[in-house]
Amino acid sequence: MEPTLRKGTTPSSVLQRMLTLKLKMGTESDLGGLYRYFVENLGGNDEFLRLGVETRRPQIVQRVTEIAGSIFQERVLSLQRSRMVRIVEGRFTHGSLIFQEQVATFFYFEEIDSGLAVFLVPPFVAETKELARFSLRRLQEDGG
Repeated sequence: MEPTLRKGTTPSSVLQRMLTLKLKMGTESDLGGLYRYFVENLGGNDEFLRLGVETRRPQIVQRVTEIAGSIFQERVLSLQRSRMVRIVEGRFTHGSLIFQEQVATFFYFEEIDSGLAVFLVPPFVAETKELARFSLRRLQEDGG
């Protein structure tokens, strides 16, 4: 089932790929496949990279840091910097968080409250990554 754009929106191959990724978020269990789709179809696309505006989303920082803490329990995580971009039309945020020894990249769809965080660990090759699907709903319910 291919997703369709809402009435009144201008079709764009990038927006269509974002819709496809959103559909996959709700149906795909292979997190590596979701990440590959994002990287291959959006991550390096110039149009995609120009669509967003710099933003701050403390809830995403908190959730991704929380997940990183549960994955890398033996290491103390201190956030050194973050960068986030929001694509308003897609209600979509993507970006990265840099800790001492880990780099996390993520994307998040507001409409379906679903995101994917990918944690890269030195030496930063494909085999050294952890993936986690996340939601902000629990964070909000817990008072965050």
